[in-house]
Parts: sequence; structure tokens; C-alpha cells
Amino acid sequence: MAKLESVFAEGLDPQLEQAEKIFAQRRARAFLFDPRLLGEPAWDLLLCSFIALRKGETFDLQTTARTLGLSIETGLRWACILEDRDLFVRNGSLFSISKKAEGKLGTLFEAQLKELAHQQGHPARVEANHH
Repeated sequence: MAKLESVFAEGLDPQLEQAEKIFAQRRARAFLFDPRLLGEPAWDLLLCSFIALRKGETFDLQTTARTLGLSIETGLRWACILEDRDLFVRNGSLFSISKKAEGKLGTLFEAQLKELAHQQGHPARVEANHH
């Protein structure tokens, strides 16, 4: 059974799987190149917050910043920028992905999955699993 078919058969969240694959690819390139050359902290924070939401987990900015090799200050600065652009929501000292950002990422991942399905000969098979 093709990978996309197994995602649907198991009832998994294909957008979550796509986000996790992208994040894993981004982390893997740190082994090949200096991460400061290819750093995109805002994008990584958005991916991590999307993944946390889809897994039903809390997005911990401090832990995520450390995982990404960012200082807490840098992580907070980018989280505030994302908040200013309505991509993060702040609740006290906690941040989470906004509905706007979740929708945009969901649309992006769904389009990527549809393209992959089309390339594998399974057009129009991808359906969003919205939470």
C-alpha cells in the first residue's frame, strides 16, 4: 500500500505528518550546514506550534527555542513578531499558533499532499483532517 493510502487507512492526520516531515528535513540539514546560514526561526516556530496543536500538546516556547538552537530571547522575540502579525496568540506567558496561521499552514500542507498524491497516481485523494 502506498504511503498516502496508509495515512488514510489508519485515520492519521496527513497535514500533521507533512509538517513533521518538513520539520525533520529542516533539522537534518543542520548536520550538513551551519544552521546559522539557513536559519528561519519564525518558520521553525510556526511548524513546531502547528505540530504541537495537531498532537494536542502544549507549545513550550523555551523548550522549542532550545531544540532549535535559539536563545530564549531570540525565541521570544520571534514569537512576539509572530503575535504582532496575528500568527501566534499569547495567553499570559504562553504562545500558541493562531487560527489564521493554522489555516494557512493547513492549506499549504494540503496542497503539497495533493501534489504528491497526483504524482503517485492518486489525484484528489487527500482530504484535510481539521481539528
